Amino acid sequence: MGREDLAGGEGDDRDVALVDDGQDPSTGMGRADVEVVEAAGPAQGDRALPVGHVVAEPEVAPGAGAGGFRLGRRPVRLAGSQWRVLPPAGFPDEAALHGLVEETPELLPLAGSPRLAIVGREVHLGPGYADLLAVESSGRLVVIEVKLAKNAEARRVVVAQVLTYAAYLHGMDRTTVEKELLGAYLSNHGLASLADAVKAKDQGGSFDPVAFDSGVASCLSDGRFRLVLVLDSAPAELTQLVGYLESVGNLVIDLVTVAAYQVGEERLLVPRRTGRCVHSQRGASRSG
Repeated sequence: MGREDLAGGEGDDRDVALVDDGQDPSTGMGRADVEVVEAAGPAQGDRALPVGHVVAEPEVAPGAGAGGFRLGRRPVRLAGSQWRVLPPAGFPDEAALHGLVEETPELLPLAGSPRLAIVGREVHLGPGYADLLAVESSGRLVVIEVKLAKNAEARRVVVAQVLTYAAYLHGMDRTTVEKELLGAYLSNHGLASLADAVKAKDQGGSFDPVAFDSGVASCLSDGRFRLVLVLDSAPAELTQLVGYLESVGNLVIDLVTVAAYQVGEERLLVPRRTGRCVHSQRGASRSG
């Protein structure tokens, strides 16, 4: 997604800030009470994004949430002497969010902060097509489904979809995965294997091919995939279901929302991971 896809709106992004969910921006906050957001420049570092994006808290910091993105933040804009909450701008369609995740998977705040390499798009897995397939540097395969909240499948159906895709992958051999399922995508991106995809992302030279090969084999044999659901906002029904599956199903599953806000000619993206923490809080409130 380039700058032309994000243009629109007026204003000065220097007057945009992030506040905690518990803060009321209408109560006369000063600049000391908020965290001012700067526009992103050219991509630099592990989590920088292409020009045309502004991302909330892209660096790992003390007190940050999963993946280095602090949870529970809202963007606000200074209008005169008052800070006002920015309304979400949303995405024009599902393909826009899908393309964003494919282009920049590092924006996803996943549990454990793995580095992902995308290795397939619209991958035919049994009865359907997984939106994206990725692989971690550990060799764990990642199934990613992208939905907009307005899609009727963004509640329970998306969970059934991602579980079905994982079940189809379970027990496959690596050659079938690399050649039959992912071969065309890898070839189109100048890659010959899963290992090549990870090495292309390895800026620190820490890639261990032996450990990677072992990780891929174990993942396919044991079915211990990472399942990722990405939405613009998460219905409460889906949040509760994912939290339950995390707590009792021994699954590695991430529910991520990516909220988009227009800031002048830039777009501010606020990614959040939710799921188990929400479920735990619900349980705590019931037992209290």
